[in-house]
Amino acid sequence: MIAELAVAVLGFSGVVVVLGQRSTDEWSELERIRFRGMITTASIVLALSLLPAPLVSAEMEGSRIWFWSSVAGGLIALAGPISSLAHSRRARLWSNPQVNKVSLVYGFASAYSAPALLFLNASGVLFGPVFTPFLIAVLILFGAAILSFVRLLSDAFTTPRSAV
Repeated sequence: MIAELAVAVLGFSGVVVVLGQRSTDEWSELERIRFRGMITTASIVLALSLLPAPLVSAEMEGSRIWFWSSVAGGLIALAGPISSLAHSRRARLWSNPQVNKVSLVYGFASAYSAPALLFLNASGVLFGPVFTPFLIAVLILFGAAILSFVRLLSDAFTTPRSAV
């Protein structure tokens, strides 16, 4: 179900592009960062949602499924903050008055807490390799993708564009 929702977010990115008149290349740097973040995060959520399927079909034991899913998922989830680090530094997001600071904090917190939770799940430090921490990490990242989508959609309806 989460994989289907992630695909829906990726599909709705077309709505953002059309409604925001982004097809005419009127993107601001902030919109580019938000869009890139939404696509990256939704793609990571999709990958994490599908990751356990081959292990389940191979009839692995439950704790081994969540160990390997958490290890691979943690590595995949780290790709998001690593790929966006250079882009967000250039934009000086903290000093931009157009950036909602609560959204920014959630975005950064989710980008780093989800991989940490996945690695903790794999290591068995707080809980053995089980399903619930894996699901929580995926939902944290999914929340960040939805938040990016809502912010872009909000900008599409509120940001004045040049006269047609």
